[in-house]
Amino acid sequence: RRGTLSTAAGLILGMSFTDKPQEEDLALLRHAGVEAVSIWTSIANNNAAWMTGMRKRLEANGVKIYNFGIIDLHCDPTMVLGTSGVEQKIAQYKEYLTNLGRAGIPYTTYAHMANIKNQSVPGFYATAMGTSRGNVPTREFDVNVARTLPKSFDKEYPAEHIWKTFTTFIRAVVPVAE
Repeated sequence: RRGTLSTAAGLILGMSFTDKPQEEDLALLRHAGVEAVSIWTSIANNNAAWMTGMRKRLEANGVKIYNFGIIDLHCDPTMVLGTSGVEQKIAQYKEYLTNLGRAGIPYTTYAHMANIKNQSVPGFYATAMGTSRGNVPTREFDVNVARTLPKSFDKEYPAEHIWKTFTTFIRAVVPVAE
């Protein structure tokens, strides 16, 4: 299939990568044997020409792009909570999907979470920071700590409301994705 990433063993070495690569960044990918990257960028790069140019530049270095993420649209409170401006955000997301298709990128990630951006620790995504093997920093989550934190937004949004906004979003974007 076009755009499918696979190896004989079914494993691919990938990493998150900058949306403004310099030659030394590309050299790192080549020398480390990285086969695929995920690039997070801003809404300013939500266009097929930029995505196609980046894809071609990385492919010329032996690397495939398996995901472009638009930070402005990922885990967006306006879409998740259905607040003012949701129609514009959904239109931007549909344009994003169209641009991915035009650029030959068959995959993206979407998460329907509203309180993940710009939060402190403790927060609703990580209630503490810890370390792992090699003293690598990790996020920890304790539901009991999270329950004691203040609301993320002006009010509580019941599960039914979030399911409704998710259904509205999916019904709007699936025809574009297909």
